[in-house]
Amino acid sequence: MGSFQDAIADYSKAIERRLANDVFLFSVHQIRLLYPEYDRVSDETLCRKLNVLFFPQMEYEVFAKQLMEKNGKWGVSLLNGLYEKRGDTYLKAATVASITSSTDDRGVAVVPIGGGLYGGHVYVTTVWYRIETEDTTYVLAWSRKKHPLNLTLHGQTKIAIDGQNVHVLDDSGKDVKVPIAEKIAREKQP
Repeated sequence: MGSFQDAIADYSKAIERRLANDVFLFSVHQIRLLYPEYDRVSDETLCRKLNVLFFPQMEYEVFAKQLMEKNGKWGVSLLNGLYEKRGDTYLKAATVASITSSTDDRGVAVVPIGGGLYGGHVYVTTVWYRIETEDTTYVLAWSRKKHPLNLTLHGQTKIAIDGQNVHVLDDSGKDVKVPIAEKIAREKQP
C-alpha cells in the first residue's frame, strides 16, 4: 500500500530529474520564477549550487554563462504538469456526504469439514462512501473488509488521489487506501 508521502516523494524525484535535464536551457530569471525562495541568493551562488547539483563535470564559468547570458528562450512548461500532479497529491479537504451499503449474493461455497461437505451462500457487503471536495465528488467502494471505515457522516476528512484510488484520513488519522468507483465533477457556483 502506498502513502501520501510516497506519492509526493515520487513526484519530487520526477521533478528533480526533469529539472536536471532542463536546467541548462533555463535562465537564472526563469529558475527564480520557479523557486522564489532563492530570490535573496546572488546569481553566482544560485549558479554554483545548480552547477554542483546537476552538472558537476562542467566548468562553472561555462555553466554560469549559459544560465546568465544565453538562456531564457525555452519555456518551463515541461515542469508544470509534474508540479500540478505533485500538488494534487497533497491532501484535499473533503466532506463525507453519504454512507450506504449493499449486500450481494455471490453464490455458494462448499467446504469439507470432518469428512462431510457443508455449503452456504456467500454474501459480500459493500459500503459506499460519497466524499465531496471543492471540485469533485468521489464514490468509494469498501468491500470484503471486516469493518467499515472509521468516518463520520457529514464529518470532515482529508483525501489525496492516487491513480484509481483515494487515500482517506479516517477519524483516527489513519491513512486508508480505497478504490474509486465513480468520479463526478461538481458544478461551479456562479
